[in-house]
Amino acid sequence: MNTIADGRAIAQKIKDTLSDTSTDGVQLDVIVVGDNKVTATFVSAKKRFAEQVGISFVQHTVSESSSTEEVV
Repeated sequence: MNTIADGRAIAQKIKDTLSDTSTDGVQLDVIVVGDNKVTATFVSAKKRFAEQVGISFVQHTVSESSSTEEVV
């Protein structure tokens, strides 16, 4: 039997749960390496989500030529 999940409804339930929970001091940090439109769209969605549930959002962008050690 196949089950189809309603992703939007699930996402909304998660947002509602997080909005009802104390998010004081919670911060989402995202490290972006290089400049890629697909990545920018993904990060933008994460930022919007964080804002909707009251979580602080910080984006760190580093050059594509950065070494693994520099990114870490």
